Amino acid sequence: MQLLPVTMVKEFVWCAAIPWIIHNYGIEPPLTPSMKQGIDFQKSLNRNNVVEELGLEPPIEYQVYVEDRELGICGVIDILAGSKRKKIVEVKAFRRNIRRCEHFKMQLYTYALIAYRKRMPVEKAILLLEKNKYEFTITKEKLDQAKKTVEKLWKTIQSPEPPKIQQDEKKCEYCRYKRICPIYVV
Repeated sequence: MQLLPVTMVKEFVWCAAIPWIIHNYGIEPPLTPSMKQGIDFQKSLNRNNVVEELGLEPPIEYQVYVEDRELGICGVIDILAGSKRKKIVEVKAFRRNIRRCEHFKMQLYTYALIAYRKRMPVEKAILLLEKNKYEFTITKEKLDQAKKTVEKLWKTIQSPEPPKIQQDEKKCEYCRYKRICPIYVV
């Protein structure tokens, strides 16, 4: 079975058309300047400083690959900490308004779901937006929500028709897929 990266879950929550385009058209446009900055930020990030600032308990693992073949999803957790009840950390380069970060939260919940299903129970998930820290307790409801989102993602991308969604014009304005998007209206 093909495995989708967890980043597709993030994209799906942001706009369901994006993973549909990637899967059905088989293309991804070039990275934007801010995406390149984010990649450079990740490469230069001193994860030991992040661990110290967050007060994470050992053992500490960085860039932990996780997959769930049954759900058809895989990804890389930035930081996994703790022995019995684990914490996961997703580090983003830029500060954002947390009220507009549901896609990042679902990315975290999906990582927690994969880890949980691999017998690594995650108690807390931390989203680090530049220097702003947001901590979420992982509950059964959040894991169920992540599972349902992954299932909806698969159903959406396997459909021959693009998702029927109405998107906020502001999101579309800066989208790197708008030139090929079947739902974008000029």
